[in-house]
Amino acid sequence: MQVRRYTFEVESVLANTETALVWQHMTAWARINSELWPLSMSHPDEFPSVNHVPADGIVHFVSQVKLGCMPVDMHRFALQELVEGEYFLERSSTLFLQEWTHKRIIRQVEENVVLTDTCSLTPKMALLGRFLAAIYHNVFLRRHKKLRLTFGT
Repeated sequence: MQVRRYTFEVESVLANTETALVWQHMTAWARINSELWPLSMSHPDEFPSVNHVPADGIVHFVSQVKLGCMPVDMHRFALQELVEGEYFLERSSTLFLQEWTHKRIIRQVEENVVLTDTCSLTPKMALLGRFLAAIYHNVFLRRHKKLRLTFGT
């Protein structure tokens, strides 16, 4: 059975805010974990935000993903590209995914910020593909809901 790649996109309009504020929020690990809650991702102290991770495609750390206090995955974090205030592109792997690609773009549109997450995943086991894609998609729908609440929209 051939392993299929799954892709989804989630977009939100964050009203009456600026890209600098959203960028600061979306790259700070504490804020990322507040979006992910009840999931969380660990990170080394040397990288207090995504901005501090070299965008060279190299795995600079392995993040333990937890559901509450229970470990559920290991995420080998590799940042491909980062343009501060505009976007980042991560291409990583996990225990369950051969490849995880996440591009988060923000752009100012008049007095609003449009935040777009485009994600694709290739599972290690074809049978898990639809299940994992649904879980990740729901995680991002929840993240965006929390972002809209955080920025008052």
